Amino acid sequence: MNDLKINESLTNFDFVEKTMAQISKDFNRCGLEVEFELNTLIPIKEDLTNQIASRLIRLSAMELQQLIYTVDLQENKFLNAVTMNDDFKTLANEILKREALKVFIRSNYSE
Repeated sequence: MNDLKINESLTNFDFVEKTMAQISKDFNRCGLEVEFELNTLIPIKEDLTNQIASRLIRLSAMELQQLIYTVDLQENKFLNAVTMNDDFKTLANEILKREALKVFIRSNYSE
């Protein structure tokens, strides 16, 4: 699923809700209680990326590792993202894409 497809899917309210639920579920599975609220003044992808990044900043190294494992983010994407000096925005974007992919697959390929 490429960025164009993600941006397209994130215009569908049902898809956005399912993606936010998936992100919350994976955070919660790591013992991290989070809820996401959309700001209608900011594009959805940017808003969710910012919200995820603001939560990542507060995590310990161990919590972050557990979350990355739970999200099932590829190691190379994780390593590339954490080398960026952008307050976790690249990593948050990678997490958003991975979680959106989970929702996309479940919505389109489950029975």
